Amino acid sequence: MSYLNLRKTVGILGITFPVVLVVGADCREIQSSISSYYHTGMRDVFVGFICAICLFLFAYKGYDYIDSLAGSLACLFGLGAVFFPTSITGPLTHCIPAPIDTQILGSLHFVSAGLFFLTLAFFSLILFTKGKKKPSRRKLKRNLLYKI
Repeated sequence: MSYLNLRKTVGILGITFPVVLVVGADCREIQSSISSYYHTGMRDVFVGFICAICLFLFAYKGYDYIDSLAGSLACLFGLGAVFFPTSITGPLTHCIPAPIDTQILGSLHFVSAGLFFLTLAFFSLILFTKGKKKPSRRKLKRNLLYKI
């Protein structure tokens, strides 16, 4: 798969991820965070989406060593966010009627998820927008999409 196709695939998965969770959860309300969907009936979909994104990020080698390193780190952080579930202390919902307090795992989740999203932002804002001094019109359009 080309680097551009890997980027597109991760982008499509990332954009559709929250929509699939909200629609598929069969909850009366939207959960307080994406991570909360781990504790709903969408657990397997949540884990599957993140693991798929992590697989693509691990496979992504990019144009330079920093691309490969960022992909591997994002993969590691994403897997940490999945396999260390978040805590839920309130407000409780129809889908999550009881608190789930896993203090250490919740902290590991928070750190992993934060680093995962920061690494994805680094990809979009720094690595994907790099290029020639005089970028083409297509590159300028792609850069705008990456920044959005």
